[in-house]
Amino acid sequence: MRRKTTGFVLALAAGAALVLSGCGPMTPKKLAAKVEKAVEQTPYSQAELDMTLEMSLAEPTTGIEMDVGFQIGGEMQVSYDPSTVYENLDCTIEIMGLRVPSSMEVYTLQEGDKLATYTNTAGSWTRSESDPAAQTSETASIALWDLPADQLTIDEEVTELDGTPAYCLTGTVSGQQLSQAMGFLFNSLGDTGGLPDQDMLLEDAPADIDWDQVSAQMVAYVDSNTYLPLREEITLSGLDEAMDLPQTEGSVSLQIKNTRMTVTYTSYEPVSPCVLPEGAKEAAAQNQRLLEGNPDNGDGTYTLQESGFYVDIQAPEGYTLAGTNYDEVDFYNEELDRTVRYQVYITADSNDLWFWQMVCDEESLYAGEVFTNGRMASKYLTTDNFTYCVDGFTYPGENYTAGNYYAWANLDDTFYGWVVVTIYDGGKKQDSAITTPEIQDLLDLATPYQLPEAQSQVEDLLNKLEL
Repeated sequence: MRRKTTGFVLALAAGAALVLSGCGPMTPKKLAAKVEKAVEQTPYSQAELDMTLEMSLAEPTTGIEMDVGFQIGGEMQVSYDPSTVYENLDCTIEIMGLRVPSSMEVYTLQEGDKLATYTNTAGSWTRSESDPAAQTSETASIALWDLPADQLTIDEEVTELDGTPAYCLTGTVSGQQLSQAMGFLFNSLGDTGGLPDQDMLLEDAPADIDWDQVSAQMVAYVDSNTYLPLREEITLSGLDEAMDLPQTEGSVSLQIKNTRMTVTYTSYEPVSPCVLPEGAKEAAAQNQRLLEGNPDNGDGTYTLQESGFYVDIQAPEGYTLAGTNYDEVDFYNEELDRTVRYQVYITADSNDLWFWQMVCDEESLYAGEVFTNGRMASKYLTTDNFTYCVDGFTYPGENYTAGNYYAWANLDDTFYGWVVVTIYDGGKKQDSAITTPEIQDLLDLATPYQLPEAQSQVEDLLNKLEL
């Protein structure tokens, strides 16, 4: 891979500059050649990044409108041998006056034939990758000097930048030339919690952006002595149309007000290639697994989730795994003829009495019209982490008496998120014989999951909105 192309892809995969560009003393073509040569001969760069995304959302049914802002700023270090990028960034999400700041570290490096980007947001690691081979052709590269000369313009009025003699080159990039760069940026920031979850803000909004409808107006300032970039300013347009949001009756409308990026180069002195911290790969793999709905942590614990609520479950001793889903895990003990199910559940509102109705429906379903004294008296059982309400009943099976027991505890003070433990005891091979201490032991196996701080703040903020 050519050095200039590798550097470009790495920087943009981590959310940095769109181009390495400049201006020349004569024609755009001659200037582009000088910049290209200078960049290829410079193995390092350091820069400051500033990016702003402003939008507004409106829900016509309720008349609710809100402004959403996203800002990211920080420092970037790039080396080409080996090819790595390190970024230390500060991010802020602002929704209706509520601000959530967070910090982010981004490491981009070669892994085999792929460029891997690891992002650490307050302890939450994610990984994404791109194919360097897809960026080796002239048409795939969006370095400003690779554009046809008739697409470039030199601003003759610019002679310096902040006291440094400079030339200025302008141009427009659109379509596929943007997709690898900005598309990757938006997707990776969304995955790490740097951007609000699109599905939470815009129901039924498309996951992809049609970059053929997006264009970037670029202004690049170049040192007139070294021909190395001093600053790049990029403004995007057309994102509204590119997102192609559904315009059905009552649907949320989106307006992109401002999308701009500035990259200011601070040094071309040598920097050490970035090194991925120990444990980052394993943490990113675990986070990706949870995002894909697989709760199995591989160590006998399971992390269940539902709409921003999480809980960890320790596999009970003597039980085998009977089934999993993103929000549920089931275990079975053949010797005891007992199944225990753990589930994270979301109620419609804080007054939802679904749990009581569940117990009543189950009793009617299994006991029928037979009068029974098998309904246990509701009780509270407290573990180190939760206080459960426990209810249940026994009913006559075909050969053995069975028992169904239900326990539920809220996960926070909103009374929307719950952990539900259901125990099906006996009925197939033997009579139900579970005791209250045994129920207590099974409840003890559910513990709170420590959500990374930044992700927790974002989800708390979004849960406050009633759009």
